[in-house]
Amino acid sequence: MDHTDRPSYEPEDATSFPAEPVAKLSSMERLVKVFYAPTEVFEDIKAKPTWVLALIAYLVLVTLTSLVVWSNIDHEASTREAIESFGIEIPEEALEKQIEASESRWFVKPILTGVIFIPILLVIAAALFFLMMKMVGSDIGFLATYSTMLHAYWPGKAVYQVLLAIMAQTQGPVTEMGLITLLKSSVAGYLAEGSSMVAITIGSFFDVFRIWGVVLLVIGLAVVGRVSRGKSTFAALVPWALAILVSAGLAFLPSLFVN
Repeated sequence: MDHTDRPSYEPEDATSFPAEPVAKLSSMERLVKVFYAPTEVFEDIKAKPTWVLALIAYLVLVTLTSLVVWSNIDHEASTREAIESFGIEIPEEALEKQIEASESRWFVKPILTGVIFIPILLVIAAALFFLMMKMVGSDIGFLATYSTMLHAYWPGKAVYQVLLAIMAQTQGPVTEMGLITLLKSSVAGYLAEGSSMVAITIGSFFDVFRIWGVVLLVIGLAVVGRVSRGKSTFAALVPWALAILVSAGLAFLPSLFVN
């Protein structure tokens, strides 16, 4: 009897199912390749998110370069500049003690920033990007978002910090506020002398290295989160705009104390 038309109940070959994506790059390779092949790195992150080495590299680089930068800060000028920006007057003796403390403990701020402040800030930023991606309908997980963000920020931050350390070392003592415009890589570096701190703060966000990070983040969120570039752009820019508003608000606060 001919059974050629009878349906087969044999299980399909497992090879007929699409294979799960497999990560091909090591954590170190991702940190290197994201400079020149970001899409390949984000495709790899989509297969397996990693973040430990990226976070360690980020924090070590920022901390070490910040120590170089802060060793070249003019602490007396910075302290007087800060006091003046608040529009308050303190006795010269008290001011001298504050300057002395700044000069003797200058290394505390960059270390605390690198070890405590930046890790907390990165988690908050990743949480915002994660929420925005959920709003646009992505099924991306938090760790995937965190990994994508770290690798997107890494190239611009690495180049910026190294150049800033070199400039601080070669240009001589600079004030804390002067660091913002030292590289001339942002709009802030080209504002007229005497511009308000609010204008300088906002201008500092429009920096080639920050924009580099935002562009990579848009690409990464689209790839890892499996959404359109339009949706990933929205998810990347809303927290960025929020950061600008918060920073500008903090820069504006000292003016409230000026008589």
